[in-house]
Amino acid sequence: MWFSLQGRDSQLPGDFHTGSLQSHILTFETVAQVILLLMIYESKIRGVDLELVTCLDNQAAEGILAAGFTQLPVASKIIQVYHQLSQLSGAVLTPVRTSSKDNSRADDLSRGITFHQAPSDQIPLIAELRGVWAMSEMSNA
Repeated sequence: MWFSLQGRDSQLPGDFHTGSLQSHILTFETVAQVILLLMIYESKIRGVDLELVTCLDNQAAEGILAAGFTQLPVASKIIQVYHQLSQLSGAVLTPVRTSSKDNSRADDLSRGITFHQAPSDQIPLIAELRGVWAMSEMSNA
């Protein structure tokens, strides 16, 4: 399965309006993993432990997911949701880094090239991100 997250930065929660662009790229790579776990959780598949190898193209995100923590405030909240959903869904993701050569679709999207992007592969970022963000706020309360 392949999907992209789409949205405008002006629609993001307030915490996303701080920090460097690189930290947000890392966060969005992590959000994509959380959305996959959320899809598994919402599918109501239970009684089966799932282990899935997933691909991402950000080495820092791969390291943070493997370590289970980061000092970046926004990404840290997303990591907490990642672990909660993994536990609730019974799914374990094994993120591995993919090379740019093998991930040309994502590289094209980051350059504004969208002609090969099927609507069925697009997930509205803002709706999903707000749901993930709400989960992170509840876990920090």
